[in-house]
Amino acid sequence: MTVPILPKLLIICGPTATGKTDLALQLTKVLPAAIISADSRQVFTGMDIGTGKDKPSDNTKIWGYDLVNPDEDFSVAHFHKYAWEIIVKLWKENTLPIIVGGTGQYLDAILQPPASIDIKPDQKLRQQLNTFTTKKLQAKLQQVDINRWHHMNYSDQNNPRRLVRAIEVTLASKGVPFHEERGPLNVFWVGLSAPRTHIDQKINQRVLARAKNDMTIEVKKLVEKYPSWKFPAFSGTGYQEWRDYLESKTTKAQAISKWQLRERQYAKRQTTWFKRNPKINWYDITSPSWKKNLVLRVKTWYANNI
Repeated sequence: MTVPILPKLLIICGPTATGKTDLALQLTKVLPAAIISADSRQVFTGMDIGTGKDKPSDNTKIWGYDLVNPDEDFSVAHFHKYAWEIIVKLWKENTLPIIVGGTGQYLDAILQPPASIDIKPDQKLRQQLNTFTTKKLQAKLQQVDINRWHHMNYSDQNNPRRLVRAIEVTLASKGVPFHEERGPLNVFWVGLSAPRTHIDQKINQRVLARAKNDMTIEVKKLVEKYPSWKFPAFSGTGYQEWRDYLESKTTKAQAISKWQLRERQYAKRQTTWFKRNPKINWYDITSPSWKKNLVLRVKTWYANNI
């Protein structure tokens, strides 16, 4: 009996500032592979510095960057559709897709597509919900589907448009679970971790590196093009803090401190999210030879035809 060869997918996850993209770029040097970013803020054009888009010096393409403008909506369902188009394209080219990112909902959606994909907007319901305050929308979602509420990240839990959509999807699906298994695939999960103090230090250093002239130029351009900043894109860490600094609502030092705090809080939420997934093979980036051991393991997994 011949065992079928399953299509392979490598997923690299973990909290921010652990070097996920750097690892993926290294793997593309030793495997026929390409990178797909799973980051809910890097999809927006004109938002490069604050979102930490890695621009490889050798012009290696990273799929998932610059997909929509900041005033356009981009949901988990949009990412699922986009990611699978690229995954299938890469498979046809005999290329291994490496999904890299820290947005837990995006990564989960790769293998568990949200039921909301086929649910169309309910304009009558939206008209009603649009009269609700954010607090009332939060209470409504918790009432109709507490599990969906817990699966949303902090940003989406405080975003009225995302809350309205979540309520809309829940009521339309009539309680059907919003995760649906996809397969069969040969999926290898890699998680990068480090002691909290190490991650916090890396985050603080990274924010300092970003909080320079380029960030000022980037935010000024965004404010000029999108004055109201009412769109979900601008809820990303760093942007409101830097706008407040440029408008003299806070000092530069205060803006940096707030930015660093939000990044650290986000990293903590990411760690909590990923720790729930028992399929992740964790590597501590402060351990000796962690990268050498990981690359060897991935190469061995890739070479296995079953």
